[in-house]
Amino acid sequence: MVYNKITGFSVDLSATGTLGQIAAASPGNLVDTLGVMFMHGQMPTAMRSEILSAITGLGTAQQVRVATYLVISSPQYKVMH
Repeated sequence: MVYNKITGFSVDLSATGTLGQIAAASPGNLVDTLGVMFMHGQMPTAMRSEILSAITGLGTAQQVRVATYLVISSPQYKVMH
């Protein structure tokens, strides 16, 4: 999903996409949005903090890609789904 390699599925992880616009406004809002999208709003506080620390200082498009990757590759996501 992060690299749009799933046949028949695509998502805009660019700086101008919906998630990119959210990240540009606030990286914290990006992480919260991903938490709602992928974890039904159940992202642990420590996980949110770690992801936010990991994406701070990156460009907008990179923040979206890295944050999405970190959420969907996390053990918490895999256990919930």
